[in-house]
Amino acid sequence: MPPQSPFLDPGTSFATYEVQSVVGRGGMGVVYRARDVRLERTVALKLLAPEFTAHPNFRARFLRESRLAAAVDHPNIIPIYEAGDADGQLFIAMRYVPGADLRTELDLRTRLDLSEALDLLQQVADALDAAHAAGLVHRDVKPGNVLVADSSRSGHRHAYLTDFGLTRRSSSLSGLTTSGHFLGTLDYVAPEQIRGDPVDGRTDVYSFACVAHTVLVGHPPFAGEDDVALMWAHLTRVPPPVTALRPELGADVDAALAAGLAKSPDERPASCGALVAWLAGRGPAGTALLTPPGRAPAPVEPPVVPPERPVPPSEVSLPPGVPATFAPEGSAPETSAPESGAWLLPVEPSTAGPPAGATRAAPARRDRPPRGRHRRATVLAAAALAVVAVVTGLVLNLGRGGEYAPVAVQGLPYTLEAPADWRVQTYEVGDSSVTVLSPTALTGLFADDPAGMQAAAAAVTEDPGAAVGLAVYHRPRLGGDDPAGQLLAAQAVLPGQDADLRPGDRARAGDLGATAMSGTLGLGDEASLQLRVLAVDSEPRQLLVFFAPPSVFAAHAATFDRVQASLDAAG
Repeated sequence: MPPQSPFLDPGTSFATYEVQSVVGRGGMGVVYRARDVRLERTVALKLLAPEFTAHPNFRARFLRESRLAAAVDHPNIIPIYEAGDADGQLFIAMRYVPGADLRTELDLRTRLDLSEALDLLQQVADALDAAHAAGLVHRDVKPGNVLVADSSRSGHRHAYLTDFGLTRRSSSLSGLTTSGHFLGTLDYVAPEQIRGDPVDGRTDVYSFACVAHTVLVGHPPFAGEDDVALMWAHLTRVPPPVTALRPELGADVDAALAAGLAKSPDERPASCGALVAWLAGRGPAGTALLTPPGRAPAPVEPPVVPPERPVPPSEVSLPPGVPATFAPEGSAPETSAPESGAWLLPVEPSTAGPPAGATRAAPARRDRPPRGRHRRATVLAAAALAVVAVVTGLVLNLGRGGEYAPVAVQGLPYTLEAPADWRVQTYEVGDSSVTVLSPTALTGLFADDPAGMQAAAAAVTEDPGAAVGLAVYHRPRLGGDDPAGQLLAAQAVLPGQDADLRPGDRARAGDLGATAMSGTLGLGDEASLQLRVLAVDSEPRQLLVFFAPPSVFAAHAATFDRVQASLDAAG
């Protein structure tokens, strides 16, 4: 059934909810105050826009990751009551919080005092750090997603972070929502999201630093005449210190924001809480680098605002979707914009050189044309998949000299033996990767590529005996040593329409201990894979996923046993 319109009149019934009024509209959809007629309670009901609802891979991911987000219980995260699909329309029901969002408050007040800002920022940081500990990345941290409720009794202002049903698991290999796209609001988007690089908690640290900048001085750190200019600024510019506008904030605030807005995730504070501590004058504890290279704050010069400093050409890494003609001469090699089979909103590339305004400093007040109070969260065709399939497995004598042969894969802390007809392919992204050993090219499936999922479903249907093998996730976030937490995290790592894992006993993988799990991986309505999953006790952490169609899994169990027993820890 095609998705219905997300725009509903008061009094309309939707699923088990009765719409009462519109709360807000945004790029992802419409939020209503509604009545849950089953439980007799007021909720915030969000209906997603049709372009999201109509895409099958987004639908599957949304439903899966909403369940993960609902499991995060924190006083500063809006609780999710339900997420689902009603008559072809995706929706999410959350606690209704009377009050205004932080964006609305800033529209009225422009900026907040430091003490008030630190109180609200600390609450948001606590929420984000709790989500990161659960393996989730928000990806759209902005003032509009922070709700502020005033207590008439205590006078305390309670901050809630919302839209956690639209997160992405940190174990995903790319910051893109689908091939060539990322999701985020450009005023607050991190450079790695634009480039299509891996996302983790430090991605939210960057966006959180943008929010802190906005709260303290009244505008985001970067401005541009259009979206492409703004994207370019996030990639290449350094904003002036906020003390140029508010000298009373002090050098700690300048230094903290400079670190939080570092282009490289490795140069940012390790958590949002660490950034708030630095803003509050408690020093850069918990930061990846105490003094990020090239990021020392500029001297305070009241009240002249210095221009943004361009990052030297050697530091610039252009995404494929940003034509090199946007860059200053010599910044990067030419890169053509890819064709986009976009189901989201493409950006029309310009070829007229650097966009006007890309180098100007952010104004003290909002003097650029407003993007709309409920500006659509910009969804860009920023790049073709930055996760490029490269064969990095070093296969020793594979395919010759016997039924099994030793295999060593760069970065994995062990070797193993595999059937001679299992080819080795690896998707590498930063320090994360997934290696697939299989007679069929199924790497795209385990790299969470939508096209790879379709190819896997076809392989299972056409030749189930060849759709077998082993996927090895290198450095997945598995939530410590608790078996229940590992199972939940492993389930989040896996792609597909729906991964369903069950706990098993402790096991051995060669000379290494492991936590065993089993289950299935859905590939759509007609196909699935049966799984044997091992969270291996190695450093760095490894997740081994043996897979085969259910009809042939038992026939390949002995092969999986032999491969599992062959693991030999390096060194």
